[in-house]
Amino acid sequence: MVERETRPLVRFTGLVVASIGAFALLERLSVGLGRLPPAAYERSFVAPEVLERAGRLLLDRVPIGMLALLGAVVVLALIADGRLARWAGLRRISSIASGWNAVEDGAALRWFVGGVTGIATWVLAAYPYNAYFDRLHLGDRLLLVLLWAALLWRPLFVIPFAIVASAIAHQFQIPLESYSWTEMELLVRIPILFGAYWVVRSLMREHRPDAFVFLLSCLIAVDWWSSGWGKIRVGWIMHPHIDYLLLGAHANGWLGFLDAGVVERVADVVAALRVPLMLFTLAVECGALILLWRRWSLPAFLMLTITFHLGAFALTGIFFWKWIGVDLAFLVFLLRGRRITRLWIFSPAQFALSVLLIAASGIWVAGRNLTWFDTPLTYVIRLVGVDARGGTHALPAGFFRPYSETFVLETFSYLSPHPQLTGPMGVTQRREVANALLAARDSADVAALESTLGTSRYDPERSARFDRFVARTIQTWNRGAPGGALAHVSAPRHLWTFPLEAEWRGSPAIVSVDVIEITNFYDGAALREIRRRRLRTIDVGRTAESPRSEVSAASGHRPSR
Repeated sequence: MVERETRPLVRFTGLVVASIGAFALLERLSVGLGRLPPAAYERSFVAPEVLERAGRLLLDRVPIGMLALLGAVVVLALIADGRLARWAGLRRISSIASGWNAVEDGAALRWFVGGVTGIATWVLAAYPYNAYFDRLHLGDRLLLVLLWAALLWRPLFVIPFAIVASAIAHQFQIPLESYSWTEMELLVRIPILFGAYWVVRSLMREHRPDAFVFLLSCLIAVDWWSSGWGKIRVGWIMHPHIDYLLLGAHANGWLGFLDAGVVERVADVVAALRVPLMLFTLAVECGALILLWRRWSLPAFLMLTITFHLGAFALTGIFFWKWIGVDLAFLVFLLRGRRITRLWIFSPAQFALSVLLIAASGIWVAGRNLTWFDTPLTYVIRLVGVDARGGTHALPAGFFRPYSETFVLETFSYLSPHPQLTGPMGVTQRREVANALLAARDSADVAALESTLGTSRYDPERSARFDRFVARTIQTWNRGAPGGALAHVSAPRHLWTFPLEAEWRGSPAIVSVDVIEITNFYDGAALREIRRRRLRTIDVGRTAESPRSEVSAASGHRPSR
């Protein structure tokens, strides 16, 4: 009797462990293949470069040990089922290409995975025109849509979908290397995870989706737990000043249409509620560790995370609508037809396994530790374009879409020769800096702290890349580049700062750009601008070189439209 009860748990554990191993390999493979060189994005069609890169990596850089490990995972999956027959193994391998009806609740799984990848498709197939590379990359956009349609037909297509999605998204890292991947990462990891489960499931002849739902729950929990544990380790709750986060976000452009006095009064309300709000944050993030404790705990956690994201959007303008979409799709999958009551993932042994996988996530997946201390000091970079007639035009973050997130979440400290104390929205990882700024009362105190605790991160090489990026982008729009219609069909913004767009519409041409550093400080009574200085002026005509000629000369590629 005990053996009969133990056998399903051993099989389930084997399926989970094998899927984790396959996921770790497939994620490394997918992301690695997607990290194309800058020259690739000079082409009109990027996807062929992925195949070239795959061949080079396979021949030159893939460790033999990794291939051996992949083979071991396949063999273990077959052995775990106890039927390593000569022809049965071949039949199982061929079953990888089977349809969604090969598993129970296959139709529901198709629409869940299709919904998640549909969000990624919208984001990465309809992004605004990339003025830096001056390429539409229409073929790659259409390929991603076709792969999305293909995965709705056959689950195995989730793997090439994830590779192409990674390749499209990687262009936004070039050349500034500071694009935030956090909110897109989950949308790519879910199809990779499902692909790993699908391969192992086929080899083990598993027909239930329990292991995938179990692993998906753990994957969602990883980022939350990483942040919660990070806050506990640094004693975040002992620095109760999250009201400064709203003020820092406002200085950065959030709720820019409101008078500062209104935002300050709202911040006072946040300050009065700071302890319960911080406890709620810790409860949600740390509660991820036990989301599979009971059947009700999983949907309850998903509803709490949705609430958390909406609150974070109100406080900071960071709109995790993609994660909200994933949570809602997961809730529908679980609750429709009371599917959650049929899932075998809530036993004490499985709960213990989930705690182990979430707490030790660094072994199989990297979590994001979003932990910081809030301060009353904010540095903001503003760009002002000067046209041929001497007119000036504000160039907000939205002007640089699809790179706008970099311009919201970066202070571009490498542009400034002056020491700085905080990062985006006035946050810092250093408790001594946060505590010192709490005691500051005016600009003189801030200047004194900058000289003693501040750090200068000026980097001439990165500054030159920044200048070329801005100049080339503006030159593209000066020439009247196509693709403006994409801005109307692109996905909602992840980061909301105002003004959303520039008032400049391409004429007269912009000939130079002033880069201004603005320092804002909340002195306990009002949020004040205490300093404004010009860091550099970018000569658009002199600084910009054609990215096609510059990269093509180095790589040997002939430029093409």
